[in-house]
This record gives sequence, structure tokens and C-alpha cells, in this order.
Amino acid sequence: MKKIAFFHGAALIVLLDLDSFTLEAWIYRHSSDTLDMIIHKGTWGEHPRVNANYALMVRPNNLPSVLWEAANSVNYELHGTTALLPHTWYHLAGVYNSENQLLEIYV
Repeated sequence: MKKIAFFHGAALIVLLDLDSFTLEAWIYRHSSDTLDMIIHKGTWGEHPRVNANYALMVRPNNLPSVLWEAANSVNYELHGTTALLPHTWYHLAGVYNSENQLLEIYV
């Protein structure tokens, strides 16, 4: 995978060639029933399905989700089945494997 990372002011900008990718993070939620964007490439404030390219998030229903926008602008989203509780550490990973066209999420 080709990637470029650079700083723009205080922000880290990462450009990815999204043949295959993994988005992962340790998270600790202080509250529940909110949309928490963990990793997101797109315009902040837009609905996550608009110009997302990719996102790892927790939906207001407390389920983790990974989203990927294909080259044809079709969005694919997969929701986890484990509701995340507040005040608990979780390790999330969203994985897209282009070889077998499989989108997965791990908690």
C-alpha cells in the first residue's frame, strides 16, 4: 500500500491508496448514545456517508462501524454486534481486504 503522511499546522494529514487497509484504535467512551468518529477521512460535520472514503466510528446505537467508499463512490458499511459500554476500554479494528473484497470489524 502506498501512503504519504505530513503535518499541516497541528493536523496530521495521511493520504492512502486504499487497495486494502486497516483502521484501528483504542477507545474509551465517556458517554453512550452519541456518534463518535474515531478515524475519519472526509469533511467533518457532513453525514459520515458523504465523501467519507473511510471511517471507524461508534454509532448512536453504541455499535462500532467501519465505512469504506469504493472508487465508484458506492459506500460500504459494516456494523459490529457488540454494544460498547461507557467507561470501558475497547480496541477496534476495521479491515478491508481488496483481494477477497471483504470488509470486517473487530472488537
